[in-house]
Amino acid sequence: MQRWAQKFGLPINVTPKYWPTPMALACQVIMAGGTVGVDQGDINLAVLSAVWVHDLNIADPDDMAQGLKVAGLPAEPLLRAAATADVISAAQIETAKGIDIGIFGSPTYVVDGEWFFGQDRLAFLQDRLNLR
Repeated sequence: MQRWAQKFGLPINVTPKYWPTPMALACQVIMAGGTVGVDQGDINLAVLSAVWVHDLNIADPDDMAQGLKVAGLPAEPLLRAAATADVISAAQIETAKGIDIGIFGSPTYVVDGEWFFGQDRLAFLQDRLNLR
């Protein structure tokens, strides 16, 4: 991770204070993006930055709010939506699906059964989705 960060000039703390940490709130906040109209990729980046740059505990709602705000995202609406039964259920279902197919880390994308794991594979995912 340190090499990737250096290569792309990104800040990183390779030994964050709050890692590993329970992921339920983070998953719910990411899922909530779809209901609030906030890009889930932006939320994912904010969550990862909260852990790996800002040393925040993404299992704590106050720390999560701080991480979202630092990224310029609407923390309060996202956290409200993340606490709804529909979003909690959707996050649990998606998490269970991921576990069932063997996903073990992030980022992992599966498109029509084809796996793309790790940031170094995202260019291949873009090609597969014809985004480049």
